[in-house]
Amino acid sequence: MTPGLDVVLILRDLSDLPLLDRSLFTVFAQELDVPLHVQLMLPRFSVEDLRLARHMTDRLRHLSPAATLYLHNWTAPGPLDLTVPLLNWSVEVAGGRYLALLQVGDLISAGGLQTLLDRLHGDEAALVEASLAHQTVDWWGDTVLPLAPATATGEARCFMVDRSFIQLRDLVFTSDRGEENEAFLSSISERYRTTRLPRDVPLGLRQVPQ
Repeated sequence: MTPGLDVVLILRDLSDLPLLDRSLFTVFAQELDVPLHVQLMLPRFSVEDLRLARHMTDRLRHLSPAATLYLHNWTAPGPLDLTVPLLNWSVEVAGGRYLALLQVGDLISAGGLQTLLDRLHGDEAALVEASLAHQTVDWWGDTVLPLAPATATGEARCFMVDRSFIQLRDLVFTSDRGEENEAFLSSISERYRTTRLPRDVPLGLRQVPQ
């Protein structure tokens, strides 16, 4: 286990590339005390789709020369829903002490990831949770169009874990009717010390297609 931070995102379809582009921009622009590794998980992309995804993400790498970006493409024929397999695969390929799970469309404020790291250290917690403001969007080509003002509903959340506090057998996502993240948060909270940032101070913005 290295002292770095692994940020995990799942790109489900090439149509989400405009949102991924914005998410990666905010991640690569972060200033951190630890090395940054981005693990981009892909569900059965074709060779051509994989090439295009690599091309579109390469242009952002210069924002953080010290950061690394890895693409992991699931090629096995099953199962049909790859959410849980991709999440558990991301835990396997991540080598850093810290692991953050974001969604494509999450825009993290400047210093946001370091804020999560600092809270983990300050509270000596295994997991820190934060709220994100919520905004519905549409896009035209590479242009993302907000359809409504951002609202701090408290429903959009992200989290970071310190894997040095958590036993490997507990770093597992399970299928729970689309509530994989919530089930994971509940499981870790039952076994380990967790903390969270104030709900009324969003760590960033989650843009969701209409």
